[in-house]
Amino acid sequence: MNVMNTIFGVVSVVGSLIAAYLSYEIYRYNRLSKAWLAVTVAFILIIFRRAIGFATEAGVWLEYRPVLKFVESVLLILISVLYILGFWSMKRSFETFDVVEKKVQDKVKAFRQRKSS
Repeated sequence: MNVMNTIFGVVSVVGSLIAAYLSYEIYRYNRLSKAWLAVTVAFILIIFRRAIGFATEAGVWLEYRPVLKFVESVLLILISVLYILGFWSMKRSFETFDVVEKKVQDKVKAFRQRKSS
């Protein structure tokens, strides 16, 4: 393993830690919490996946390499599923917000018309 791969691996894990923390903060303060929780868990799984990839590339646990590769593949699928569930849920919520916003705009317009009459 060369120095550049090590640096990129460490920066990648640190970046994923920051993303997981920020996602968790959004989860705590956002009414879309279940969706953000799925995204947060996906970021956490990315940290584990990158750590496994980093360890196998560094030659750690060579006897477990086939198992670690399998676990890494399963994590990739889980991450994708969590992203799909989280973002799909957020998309549905945003569509609901659009409907609410349209109804509010219609009521404001009707109120202004009654007020000006």
